Amino acid sequence: LSARSAEGKGPTTDCARKMNLARAAPGLTVVAVAATAGYLAYESLRPEAQPTPKVAAASAAERIPNITLPDLEGRPRQLSEWKGRPLLINFWATWCEPCRREIPLLKKIRADYAATGLAVLGIAIDFPEPVSAYARDAKIDYPILVAADDATVTQAFGVGMGLPTTVFASADGRIVSVKVGELHRESAEKLIRDLLKAP
Repeated sequence: LSARSAEGKGPTTDCARKMNLARAAPGLTVVAVAATAGYLAYESLRPEAQPTPKVAAASAAERIPNITLPDLEGRPRQLSEWKGRPLLINFWATWCEPCRREIPLLKKIRADYAATGLAVLGIAIDFPEPVSAYARDAKIDYPILVAADDATVTQAFGVGMGLPTTVFASADGRIVSVKVGELHRESAEKLIRDLLKAP
């Protein structure tokens, strides 16, 4: 399932330089630390600095587990209902900012790839009330199941609790790839192309 002399002349000049450097050292240390922190913050925010788009499926379960979870109306739904279609399963939560940022892209993916049979499914690691309210406000148009705080759901998939996490599975239920972290258009489309080409 990713991250990046000056020379002096003569002994008198050398000693003066060393003294000046010693006096300046605390200030230089502060500047260096601040510069390093700023660079690391910049690197973490760049889109290209996001986690590697594709994680070997070997780190996850081999197949989609046939678990049962309630939908937003409280009806029990089995994941086997989506068998026979390539499937994108997005683990998310209302309190997760990158998860919220992904939702417009997931809605567009559902619309753009509908003709291929690709299904988009959200599994919320969150509670029913905030999930229902957010789904309504965000006009989420793909199915949402609610796992609440049940850690056994992500364990069944063989993925960690990091959010967002997206699982790409073939029509026969085989997990092809896993993306940990926020989806971006270009990497998402590559993963979907690979999924649709999967035997």
